[in-house]
This record gives sequence, structure tokens and C-alpha cells, in this order.
Amino acid sequence: MTKSTTSSFALASSTSACRRGFTLIELLVVIAIVALLIGILLPALAGARAIGRQCVELAAARQMMAASTMYTNDHAGRVLVGFPTNDMVRGASAPLDHEGNRIAGGASNEEIAKRYPWRIAPYLDYNFGGLYSYPIDFTLPDVRYRVSLYPTLGVNASFVGGSSRDFAFDSRIRQIYGPYFVTRLEEVRNPSGLMQFVSARGLNEGDTAIEGLDPRQQGYFLVRPPQLFAHTGRLWQPKYEAFATDVGTNSGFVALRHRSKAVSAMIDGHATMRDWDDLNDMRLWANLASGPGYVVAPR
Repeated sequence: MTKSTTSSFALASSTSACRRGFTLIELLVVIAIVALLIGILLPALAGARAIGRQCVELAAARQMMAASTMYTNDHAGRVLVGFPTNDMVRGASAPLDHEGNRIAGGASNEEIAKRYPWRIAPYLDYNFGGLYSYPIDFTLPDVRYRVSLYPTLGVNASFVGGSSRDFAFDSRIRQIYGPYFVTRLEEVRNPSGLMQFVSARGLNEGDTAIEGLDPRQQGYFLVRPPQLFAHTGRLWQPKYEAFATDVGTNSGFVALRHRSKAVSAMIDGHATMRDWDDLNDMRLWANLASGPGYVVAPR
């Protein structure tokens, strides 16, 4: 073999070696490494998104409490009524919508007005970021109804402000049970321990909300406590179910959507996370509760 032939053979061998691709084993190893990295990163990314949603709702809760405080200051120390009577939202007391029109006239408008979102909206400057975690499309029909129904946080209407659904404003109920719910800020014994708003759900997780609302949105305008009157017994089921058939009966519309916890907004303005056991403690709900199993009993 001549020197020229040897050089040509070496060059050809070198070129062939440079063009050699990955072997099947090498490809499988690379794929396995990529799959492993994805498996590690995806839960971390999902966890980061969950923490982000939790932080957004905590901020919304603090914003709601700032609005609630402004409402109280504007009403000479009276707290926002949880769920008023029809008479309480008639005439000059009817709330205004985002266009400055009274929400009044007819049973349907009165029902909308009794739900808290439109009554607190002026103190949010009609910025619904404190009520919803996504923008509201005000071009949709029946926007008043849509805004009123599924706010992210439900109000503790039974014990803060009172609820006509419990006949709280009936004089006979007041005679029997006394002033068991807070009507004025000065009545609150422990502002950092009394909850006004909490993460709520009016739909089962995965259900579709009404047209025009984000189906991922979970909320409701009020929440029910675990217990209320002595004669009604326990109102919640023993165990929280994310896919409960009846979310009102299961958890009083409370939603544990943040890794089995809910955002709670307290009278003093701070917001924190609560789990199922925390939320079953009636001292969180009722100003007069002396223990976790408190119920409203006749005087």
C-alpha cells in the first residue's frame, strides 16, 4: 500500500467516524434522563402554580377586609350585613351596579342585592379583583346576577352581620336567642380570631359554571358554619369531599382548594390558611363561642 493510499484510507475512516450517530442504547439513555427530569420538574411546577393561586387568593382576602373596614367606617361602626332582608335592600338602601344604577325592583333584583358582592363593590372601587380571580366580562347579559353568585370568598353571614336565611332579624328569634351574631365592630371580642370571609364553592370541582364565568372558578356568596342552633344539630358532614354531590351539606360551601386548606379573612384584616379541623372549630365562626363545639342555644 502506498503512502497516498494509506492517507486516503485514514481520511475515509476519520470521516466515517465523525458521521457516526448515537447508538440505540445511547438514545434510550438520553430519553430516560429527559423523562426523569420531566418527572422531577412537573410536580415542582404544579406546586409553584398552586402556591401562586394561594397567594393571589390571600391577597384578595386582605383586599376584601380593607373594603369591609371602609364599609364599617362609612356606616358608623356597623359591619356588612351577611344576608339582609328584602326591606334592607329597597329604596335608597338598594346597592348600585357598576354603571351607577340601583339594583332594585322585583324579586330577582332583590335577591341579587341581598348577596354581598354588589353591596361591598363600591368599597373595592368596582375593581372585582378582590371578588374574582379573573376579569368579568361586563358585556354579557345578566351581569348583575353573574357577579353576585360566585365570588371567590363566601361571607360568614350567620355570625357576622346576620342572615335572613336564619331568620336572624326576626324579633322573635332575637328574643329567644339574644344577639348571637355581630352587628357592630365594637362587639367583636377577638378581631384576630373571628372570620368574616373564607374560600367558598358553589359548584363541585370540575363542574361548569354558568355561561360567561370561568369554569375553573370556585366560589359562592355565603358559607354556612359547621353548627348553628342547638335544635338543628351539625350542618356539615364528618369528612370533606372535593367531589361532594351537595357541597352545601358536605362543607357549608367552604372550599379546601389550596392543598386541603382554605383562605380565611379575619375581622382584624389579616388572612391566613385553615384546614378542615381548624374550620370545624366554632370559635372561628362565632363571636360568643366559648369552645369548639359551640351552638346557639335559647337564653
